[in-house]
Amino acid sequence: NNLREEEFGMERLMEVVRKNLTASAAGIRDKVESALSAFTKTAPANDDITLVIVKKI
Repeated sequence: NNLREEEFGMERLMEVVRKNLTASAAGIRDKVESALSAFTKTAPANDDITLVIVKKI
């Protein structure tokens, strides 16, 4: 959640992934972490964060 108690949510997550489809799995991870950090800013984490990225090779 951010400071306004809004969730990052699936829509935001999918937007980041769609914008970075050609990136490596590590690149997508970095973009998601960056977007999440920008979204939450200084809000404390309410729960653990787990991210699994699978790409077809």
